[in-house]
Amino acid sequence: MPIFPDLKSEAELLSKWSGNIDVPVVSILCATYNHVNYIEDAIKGFLIQDTGFPYEIIITDDASTDGTKEIVEQYAVKYPRIIKPVFHCENQYSKGLRPPRFFKELIRGRYCALCEGDDYWIDSKKLRLQVEGLERHPGVDLSIHPAYMLEMETQKTTLMYEHGNCETILPVYSAVASMSQFSPTASYVFRAEAFFSMPDWFFEARDLPFGDYFVESIIGRGGILYFPKALSVYRRNVPGSYTSTTQNAEEAQLLERLKSILGYTRRLFIFIDIPDSALEIRLKMVFRDYTNMAISRNSHTMMKTAVDIADCFLVPIDRRNLLLASSRIFFGLYIILKRIKRIVSKLIKG
Repeated sequence: MPIFPDLKSEAELLSKWSGNIDVPVVSILCATYNHVNYIEDAIKGFLIQDTGFPYEIIITDDASTDGTKEIVEQYAVKYPRIIKPVFHCENQYSKGLRPPRFFKELIRGRYCALCEGDDYWIDSKKLRLQVEGLERHPGVDLSIHPAYMLEMETQKTTLMYEHGNCETILPVYSAVASMSQFSPTASYVFRAEAFFSMPDWFFEARDLPFGDYFVESIIGRGGILYFPKALSVYRRNVPGSYTSTTQNAEEAQLLERLKSILGYTRRLFIFIDIPDSALEIRLKMVFRDYTNMAISRNSHTMMKTAVDIADCFLVPIDRRNLLLASSRIFFGLYIILKRIKRIVSKLIKG
């Protein structure tokens, strides 16, 4: 468990803020659902922030059933001028309604900071560092930093999402062309104005599998301000997370998700300041990820359908995947050869 310093009372926090303390500079956005074992760490990470400026904490609870709501309520009672909870009576995510739709109507700060309920911040200077950085770079809308990944099954911690050891402005190309997430969600601090300018589909689409990549790609178009210090912890394989649901999803669900990812990624071609070459790389890498899933599941049907979907979205398909999709026999032989290769590799190492 993380060790946090003793929390200041609300009165003590407010006394440290300058300016109009009822007008937040930063809106902290936290979406939570059945995070009873984690949400308190997230809240404490918010409340240790030493900013000098006012901030608000907006927590949306998506009809949790495990006691998460009660923990949020307890802190909201102690910090009523800072913590602004929203409790949904019915689960909205199951209806395809994602947190950005609700956050958009609640934000009052000039800046927004994200942290989901199963992640947490570990540095009291995080918000100040990133806000001051964005103030120095008025043409940049998004700032990020590395994080420690905590593997829930093994409790092993690994430093992740490093992009050098100096503060710098990274080109959006790097984020757009990444295989998966370029930076942890809990590292995002961005201008609220840029968030409000996101396309309508980002807020309204019910089949958008995730929002992180599109925040990085669209809000990061003017460059991404990177700080080299790890300021948060990302928990991996939390039950119900995107990672765990992907691993347990049925093939039909995965293939529908592939359609959505490719379709929404193609929408980014309208932005002239997002390089087409980066988007082409991203499309190919997403497709490769799903064909690898088909191979790991030993499913020729999934492979063939993934190739058909990629073809519909004009994603270049290499000869190997065309061959594997064309013949169940070739696909089966490929699986056998991979298994033999793994066995031989283990024998050599052993």
